[in-house]
Amino acid sequence: MERVQLEVVTLAEGVSQSNSYTVLLQEKHGAKRFVIVIGYTEAQAIAISLDGNVKPNRPLTHDLFHQVCQSYNIELLEVAITHLKEGVYFANLVCKKGDLIIDMDSRSSDALALALRFDCPIFINKDLLDKVSIEENKDSNQTIQEFEKELEEELQDLKTPSIDQIEREKKDFSKKTITELNSMLNKALKNEDYELAAKLRDEISRRK
Repeated sequence: MERVQLEVVTLAEGVSQSNSYTVLLQEKHGAKRFVIVIGYTEAQAIAISLDGNVKPNRPLTHDLFHQVCQSYNIELLEVAITHLKEGVYFANLVCKKGDLIIDMDSRSSDALALALRFDCPIFINKDLLDKVSIEENKDSNQTIQEFEKELEEELQDLKTPSIDQIEREKKDFSKKTITELNSMLNKALKNEDYELAAKLRDEISRRK
């Protein structure tokens, strides 16, 4: 399957979901661009790598992963965004230790944060890029928020639960049934809202 190399262009606060951020990626030798919506923690990890001058007092999770790999002579050869399912991008890490090559499943946000730390190439399947990309042609001053809006319109048939919807639902857990709480838990995990997921698990465990 043909692949295209990408580069991270910028990171910005999202407009479609509360407490979200968007990463703008572009093909390295072309004009096609698209955005990936990520959470605050992942955005912080990517922002630190993009800045280059910010050094956290203690290593973040991605920094720790990088240090462990270096200590054991493990290389991250590349990361690849492989497919899109229900509005969520899936990625793959290709690692090498000696003669051993290992592929690992990864969230796209983690894959990008690690690619920046290892300074390794980022790829995407060409068919997927053609589907989700926004060609730079009419307005070179188009903002990342406008890119995100256009992408959402292209993916409007995907029924991904929004964080805003979950925020409305989580105001009063006591009125929810176990079935409803489990449904909310699944939605929270899909949106990578692990703080809410933890609260829902606590509420479900309390009722058992």
